[in-house]
This record gives sequence, C-alpha cells and structure tokens, in this order.
Amino acid sequence: MLSVKFPYPFSEEIPNFATEEEFFSSLYMHLSEVDALSTAVNWTKYFLHTVPSTHHTYILKDPVVIANKAAIQS
Repeated sequence: MLSVKFPYPFSEEIPNFATEEEFFSSLYMHLSEVDALSTAVNWTKYFLHTVPSTHHTYILKDPVVIANKAAIQS
C-alpha cells in the first residue's frame, strides 16, 4: 500500500492509495470535469480571459489538468 507522507499538518487528511497509479490517476481530470465540479469558478472561461489568445485553442480542446477533487467539491 502506498502511503504518502508530507511534513505538513494537513498531510493527515490525505487518504492512502493501494497503488501509485491509483494515486496519480486521482489527480488528473479534464478541464470540463473541473468546471462541472466547481460551482464558484468556471475555469475554462477564466483561462480564456487570462491566457494569450495563441493558447485559446489548447484550452478549448479540454486539456487534462491536475486538480484536487476533494478541495473542489467542498
């Protein structure tokens, strides 16, 4: 069993994962999934307003991003 330990107090809230792949796959989501989970911010619109226009096509292709699902849902 993979046990993640960090030298910070919040580390006790991090769940243990059976495998390293399970841990890392839980971090990656498509930007549209983050938008669906987050009611406070539409991240696609935010990025389209803040990044240079040359990157808009990348944002619109629904890239895979790293997001903390537990933090988004709370």
